[in-house]
Amino acid sequence: MPEPAETGRSAWTSRGNKLAKRMYLKGCSWGLSDVTDQDRWAVNRAVLAIQNLLGVDYASSPGIFGPRTDAAVRAFQTANVPPADGIVGPNTSRALLRPLVALKEKENGIPDRLLWGIIGAESGWDMGAVGAMTPNDLGVVQINMNWQTFPEDNAMDPRFAVEWGARRLKATANNLAATGCPADRLWDAAVLSHNSPVNGRKYAATGTYPTQQAADYVARVRKAATTP
Repeated sequence: MPEPAETGRSAWTSRGNKLAKRMYLKGCSWGLSDVTDQDRWAVNRAVLAIQNLLGVDYASSPGIFGPRTDAAVRAFQTANVPPADGIVGPNTSRALLRPLVALKEKENGIPDRLLWGIIGAESGWDMGAVGAMTPNDLGVVQINMNWQTFPEDNAMDPRFAVEWGARRLKATANNLAATGCPADRLWDAAVLSHNSPVNGRKYAATGTYPTQQAADYVARVRKAATTP
């Protein structure tokens, strides 16, 4: 795992209870006993994602929330999500991600806001997200790294992860359609497959959710899809 950032301000991250209490803090102390190397690395990757989405010239300080990053965040907030407090909280995070997600949905022929809903349900649009119960699930799309050969850093980079998620969702829908899945449940089956390919195929074949948990997952995605 890469070296974690030791300095700089934390990005917004909602990694379970550990960092929730520091979601909106101006500063972040790494001296707390419950903060692990993976926590530090995740926040470092989240800040790097913010820098890349904003086009910040971070020079020798990638993943460190320094003055240039602060200024870029404030400028973005002034134009898009005032007030400009310099903190990348949920509203700012969504505003940063929305154009990228909308573009990839359009390029891949995905219904508007469907991938957006998956990202919301999976990570809460948190660029430093790591699965609370499944720490191998990384990034905004919560890519399960047990089944991937690309680096963990890719999964934590929204530019890579959103593209990967869009292509996977479209390919899944195409595969399910080829098996005869009716159009009226095709995309819900594809959404469910992101969480559980087995349950997605069962729903595609029968039109009945195999478990209440499966039905609840699709409902969460559909609800998240309505979030601005």
